[in-house]
Amino acid sequence: MSATKKLNQAVVVITGASRGIGVSIAHSFAKAGSSLCHIARSAPELKALQQELIRVYMVSVEVWTADITDIARVTSVAHEIEVCYGRVDVIVNNAGIIQFDLVENVNVQGWWRVMEVNLLGPVTLTRALLPRMLEQGAGTIINIGSRLCGGSAKYLSAYACSKTALL
Repeated sequence: MSATKKLNQAVVVITGASRGIGVSIAHSFAKAGSSLCHIARSAPELKALQQELIRVYMVSVEVWTADITDIARVTSVAHEIEVCYGRVDVIVNNAGIIQFDLVENVNVQGWWRVMEVNLLGPVTLTRALLPRMLEQGAGTIINIGSRLCGGSAKYLSAYACSKTALL
């Protein structure tokens, strides 16, 4: 069976789907015919993307507004996705933020927020959906990383640390 055929039948969960790379990822999976579950903080952008993907690709698209660092909310969304679709074939942990500053000047709460979004969020969602994938005996988890993984970044310490930890 071809990869496109498999994607045509896939249920794909995408975080950070309302902007940037997330929108491109959503279009790629929609073009392949996947059913999409989008999670992001921005309801207006999510709804607009949902309508566009349904109109252009005629695929199933459901959206959930959530802060990926809210463990209870993410766990609830994961349960709703399982109820709605009965399975999850692909998780794309795309949601992420960045903070530009030198470590000696950084706001520690802001630095930690980057770690929460870029690391805690993917771990929380994966942990919530992984039992379903294990039960199915199949699934793919895609974590969006960075070329900064394992390297140094003078103004991007939180981002580099979070993406290295995710890797």
